Amino acid sequence: MNKELIEFTIGRLKAIQDSRLKRIAGWENQINEERSEIHETIAEIEGLEAQLAHANLEKIEVGDLVRSHDFPEHEERIAEGRKPCYVEGEVVGIEKDYNGVEMVVVFIRQATFGGKADPSRIGKTIRAPQNGLPTTFGRVTEYLEILMRDGVVLGEFTLVE
Repeated sequence: MNKELIEFTIGRLKAIQDSRLKRIAGWENQINEERSEIHETIAEIEGLEAQLAHANLEKIEVGDLVRSHDFPEHEERIAEGRKPCYVEGEVVGIEKDYNGVEMVVVFIRQATFGGKADPSRIGKTIRAPQNGLPTTFGRVTEYLEILMRDGVVLGEFTLVE
């Protein structure tokens, strides 16, 4: 091969390489745009799933037997090995507090603190916010778990008659 033909071939191969690199750069831009749209969609889905979860929370009614968790992150606490803290009892009323927040009044029949029975709270009443109310940081109250409604057992409980 003569020198001119070699230089021509090198130039042509470099042009092809440049064209391919430009196409790849365009694809990378498209991929980044798609990634951005995917992240936006994921965030939207997560927000809608959170709304759906809160929409499915059942309102507590007078007469329900419930478990009221003392800490909003009760499931995370248990998963981390921390001891559960809750009371179980009958809903004897629903009233508004001084801010107009709907509160569930529970007559305590059983109490657990740090994973151990706490008899000092039995026979007393507590007030807990109704499920489904907005809180700070975009959370929604979900501390009350229905154990029995209208004689139908809906959850495991440790009530002692």
